[in-house]
Amino acid sequence: MIKRILTAVLFIFSLLIQSFECESQGLRFTGLEQSIDKRTSYDVFGGKPRSFYKQLGISFELQTYPEAERGYILRIKTGSSNKVPVINLFYDGAKDSLRFMVNAEGQKTLIRLRFPKLIKGKASEWLKIRLVLDMEKDSVKLTAGKDSAAVHLLLPDVIKGQILFGKSDYNIDVPSFSIKNLIIGDGHKYFFPLDEEYGEKVKDSDGRIKGIVKNPVWLFGNYSKWRKLGKYNSGAFFCAGYDSKKHEIYFFDNDSIHFYNIPYETVRSRAFRNRCPVSITIGTNFMDNETGRIYSYEVYYDKPDKGPVTLSVLDTNTMEWTALSDEKKTMQMHHHDEWLDSEHGRFLIYGGFGNSRYNGDFYSLDMKSYKWTKSGNICGDKPWPRYFSAMGYEDKEKLLYIYGGMGNKSGNQVVGREYIYNLYSVDPVSMKAKKLWEIPWTGPNSVAARNMILTGDGYFYVLCYPESVTESELHLYKFNIKDGSHEILGNSIPIFSDKITTNANLFYDKGLRKLITIVEESPDDIKSSVTLYSIEYPPRAADANHNGNEAIGTRKKIWIAFASSILVMIFLGSFIIYKKKKKTSRNHDAGKPALTAKGTERLKPFESKVNSIFLFGGFSVKDMNGEDISGLFTEKIKELFCLVLQYSDDGGISSKRLSGLIWPDKEENKAKNIRGVTINSLRKILGRLDGIELIFEEGKFRIVIGKDLFCDYTEYERLIASKDYGSDDLIRILARGNILCEEEDPIFDKLKDDVESTAEPAMETEMIERYRSSDYQNAILCSDIIFSMDPLNETALSYSVRALMALGRNDDAKLRYNSFITLYKHDYEEDYPKTFESF
Repeated sequence: MIKRILTAVLFIFSLLIQSFECESQGLRFTGLEQSIDKRTSYDVFGGKPRSFYKQLGISFELQTYPEAERGYILRIKTGSSNKVPVINLFYDGAKDSLRFMVNAEGQKTLIRLRFPKLIKGKASEWLKIRLVLDMEKDSVKLTAGKDSAAVHLLLPDVIKGQILFGKSDYNIDVPSFSIKNLIIGDGHKYFFPLDEEYGEKVKDSDGRIKGIVKNPVWLFGNYSKWRKLGKYNSGAFFCAGYDSKKHEIYFFDNDSIHFYNIPYETVRSRAFRNRCPVSITIGTNFMDNETGRIYSYEVYYDKPDKGPVTLSVLDTNTMEWTALSDEKKTMQMHHHDEWLDSEHGRFLIYGGFGNSRYNGDFYSLDMKSYKWTKSGNICGDKPWPRYFSAMGYEDKEKLLYIYGGMGNKSGNQVVGREYIYNLYSVDPVSMKAKKLWEIPWTGPNSVAARNMILTGDGYFYVLCYPESVTESELHLYKFNIKDGSHEILGNSIPIFSDKITTNANLFYDKGLRKLITIVEESPDDIKSSVTLYSIEYPPRAADANHNGNEAIGTRKKIWIAFASSILVMIFLGSFIIYKKKKKTSRNHDAGKPALTAKGTERLKPFESKVNSIFLFGGFSVKDMNGEDISGLFTEKIKELFCLVLQYSDDGGISSKRLSGLIWPDKEENKAKNIRGVTINSLRKILGRLDGIELIFEEGKFRIVIGKDLFCDYTEYERLIASKDYGSDDLIRILARGNILCEEEDPIFDKLKDDVESTAEPAMETEMIERYRSSDYQNAILCSDIIFSMDPLNETALSYSVRALMALGRNDDAKLRYNSFITLYKHDYEEDYPKTFESF
């Protein structure tokens, strides 16, 4: 019966694991650009080597940076003996080519892979790396991108491998690089999402393997926050765009052009050999990525002193402009959409506003004759004339998509305008249009920026903002092409939208896997500025509850489900055993004398009481009258309180750091206002407690707790600091449960990790001492606390099994052992080496 229960639990657990998917963010390593003590090191298995029997495969994606371009990326210790080889992977990108070398450390170079930078592995692109140690064939194989090489090398039959990235022992020469999507294993594979936000502990996708990383730079925030790359001003009007081949943002006025290189974060400027012939008015331009040429165009001039040239091209090699056309349309087309159709040699524009009219037609510029023509009549479901819409092209379906905007059915501004929230597909050859959906819109009305990004996964990305607000904010939306369901990703980007010439463009760099935003603003339609931003792809929601930690939250839920299943299994197993025993010997324990050893009674957890604050086992606060006021602590108030409490022993936490942690997407002035309101609310709540005060001095907030108030966290910190492990209070605090166990917000993760790192060794010490003094009940209690933090703690297993046996509970001891080895087998794909009899 017990075996069947165990099988069922593990089956359910395996389904949970299989249904769990995680999107990786990445870990960046600092290298030679930093002092030795600040360079990053990552021990994948945290000093506990794993055994691999047939093949050890290590695959990951690699991104390199120019700060430090050579050094050791990876080391593999294939065993503890000096006779087995240590394999390392060395990278050198300092010269005109990229080189990867696999070395048998201290002996010889085994493999060399080399290719030009301009062809493969461009700086800052993600490159797939796979290193395979095949014990059956005695071979080592390296694959970088599409290149691979293999060599014969005598390997041990079993690799009990320690896998280390970055700085390791005396190997201190480390390049500047990032890794993501780390997979290690043979038949069983360990997947490491590397999705931590901060801290030095690294878990696999199951949430159990604990690696250790020193000096990490987590890339998590790069997926949920737009990074401002810079702002550049001009006394004239800027044109701006993106070169995805060179990974450069370009922006120019009539006299010169500037290139912002994203991988190297550098700006270079070049003067034109002649002025741009086009009178730049609304900054419309496009790049032909095949030739590298940049075209500046204006469809209409509303002032006689401008023009006559409306189209010109820049040769980016010679920096010389050539006038191509002086043809103009009959109306201005502010905020029109555009697309370069390289296949048919034409440039298409759609929509736009000017001369009190909305445009509802496509116009085509022939890229040989440089003549504009109307690109046929739109048939099928013809969209309303509009502007402020977004358009993009889907290569696989060969369709244009048009989303949103403002306009009306007649195209005449005089009759009014409507905000539009629909999606059309248009065949650019037949001009047949199909309306896919129209959705109701909640919240403030908004319009779309010019470019739409389609990535071929059934979704599209657009920037939207309320254009009627002077100091507005751009938001990145992800829409489902099928039904229009959508979500906001990343934090907001400020935009000054008073002038119609203000514009924003969105671009996607597939090689860098980044979204790039260019905000073009003008205070007077003469001067202008461009502000540049980037965010990693795929972007995440900026809200803390969804900020890339769905994986972590899911992991916790899986563990809660699994732990609950184990408890149910133990309970049912114990009940079955008890019933069997009762049948055979109903009065077996009746005549036994009571145990007299120390601690025969299991310690009870602290219960909440009058004037108290509890963080362990869930957040609970009772005021001086005994009323539960936990509900007064809203999400942000609770975050504020716990952060201040956490840093109080270190002198407090600054207001700037508080704002950065709790309101990372807010500008300083807005965060300051919200922070002030939240602090006042917290002070009001704390006024219902006796013996606690929130103090601000020397630029920092801290909480002072007097003797009249009981706070389990401050008492825990006192006991840990004093090493007073003989006290029952430490056990009673931790017996309530893990700290803030009901809170999944990542802002609490550092507090949880800090407590766990001190609680586990403290409980090990308590457990051993309790066992030695025959306090078996509480030795078991200590082991239960340890298992809640580390389910595969072998010391806890040893002492809990022996304590159970000392109490005569041999069946419970066997059940605990079986649960442990089942978990161990599932995790490590090998049998636990110690038998039950060895205990």
